[in-house]
Amino acid sequence: MANPANVAKEACRSLGKETRGLFTGAWANCRAWKKPMLVALVLAAIAVTALMQFDVRLLSAIRVTDALDAAVWGKFLSIMGRTEHVTLFLFLTLLALGIAKKSLRLKRAALALVLAVAVAGLSANAMHLGFGRARPFTGEDGALHGFAVKSRHNSFPSAHTCEAFTDATLVAVLWPPAALPAYGYACAMGWARLQDNQHYPADVLGGAFWGVFCTLPLAVALRRMREE
Repeated sequence: MANPANVAKEACRSLGKETRGLFTGAWANCRAWKKPMLVALVLAAIAVTALMQFDVRLLSAIRVTDALDAAVWGKFLSIMGRTEHVTLFLFLTLLALGIAKKSLRLKRAALALVLAVAVAGLSANAMHLGFGRARPFTGEDGALHGFAVKSRHNSFPSAHTCEAFTDATLVAVLWPPAALPAYGYACAMGWARLQDNQHYPADVLGGAFWGVFCTLPLAVALRRMREE
């Protein structure tokens, strides 16, 4: 019978090796794409800043306030957008299939999902604190307060939307036929956050961009890795 300590040690060594491989590949992609990524970042910043000027009116036009179904679906999708729901289900599915099929690619996909969500999520939450933008329900019209810890002033960017687009980008790069439903879900999440009166359109746009921006280099690195 294998020594549990040795098994754990080997598992940690393998996990560290795969993590380094994924981050090394992602960093190589970032270096190779630095000019288009910088252009995309600048254009996204311009688009988000411009959209912020019309956020209050746009949100008022988008939200459905006289239909119970819209409110219910908005709340349901918002709840499902938490990490412990859709993302956890996707992770467990990839991991279980990877173990059952003895597929290193699927196991790596599960690991890449965790890494992508961690990178995109932690940086998005750091922006939450730094911008301190008031959420729509506060009635403060999206005012920027600077550093703010309270959730009511953590509107930009939308972390739910960011995570949904992180999930969708990983799925789309690895399995292109699934891109349409994956991004359909991500867009529905963005709508839900607007409908639930938690974010403005600029927050959703920023979250969507950031999810794709953080995940694409990692997902492409994963796709290029060979099974050993």
